[in-house]
Amino acid sequence: PYLQGSSLGQRLRGSVSLRGHYQGNLRDHHRVEGVLDVSRMSYRDLSLWPTTLSGTNGAIAFAMRVDPEELAVEQLALTLDALSVKTSGRLSAQGERPTLQDVECSADVPLPVLARFMPWPSMGAAAATLQPMFRAGRVVIDRATLSDLPLTAPPPTFRDLLRKVTLAATISGLSWQAAPDGPRVQNIRGALRLADGNVAIQGVRAQVASATLPEISAAVTDLAGTPTIQADIKGPLVVSHPVSAEMARFLR
Repeated sequence: PYLQGSSLGQRLRGSVSLRGHYQGNLRDHHRVEGVLDVSRMSYRDLSLWPTTLSGTNGAIAFAMRVDPEELAVEQLALTLDALSVKTSGRLSAQGERPTLQDVECSADVPLPVLARFMPWPSMGAAAATLQPMFRAGRVVIDRATLSDLPLTAPPPTFRDLLRKVTLAATISGLSWQAAPDGPRVQNIRGALRLADGNVAIQGVRAQVASATLPEISAAVTDLAGTPTIQADIKGPLVVSHPVSAEMARFLR
């Protein structure tokens, strides 16, 4: 009821429920944990999403601790259908220099679930290229970390921020098509590592029509500056028989 008349209130529907547990001394030590159920909530903004967003099978589990020195997020876990994201970290407030510390994240992201929340109408021509990539596939972030980030300093540049991120992830079942009349690269799978602004891509395999591509590994240096790519291709190009019409067009 507090949002009635606001643009946000006009777009939100349904309800949320919260279950929580508090421990503390009501002065300088507080800890709260619980679950926020958003499964009955929906949001509608046709300028960003063509259909109403639903929180079906959605929940946010949390556990946080507050004391005079820091705010610690012990767990912040979002689940939405088959999508899950977990993160933790601390906001240290020692002295007068609040700093994000020990930020860590993991995620299991089926792309068809993520596609529901992509603002396709606002993405213009890029949407036509990207949407087919979200029809299948999965991205699993095993572990992503962010090194200490002072909040009182000037905002870091993208290059500086990227150098603070480390990430290990795997991809599977992805597909990509460079042009509408070009061949579709399917079942893309492999692993990638990000560290110090550089990306290592390992063991990437894929299919094009009736062909299985050789294993590809690559290194991308200075991702946020002037990227340089070095790739290695190892193994045979295996073409099944009979050759499909799509494969014949690709080979020509």
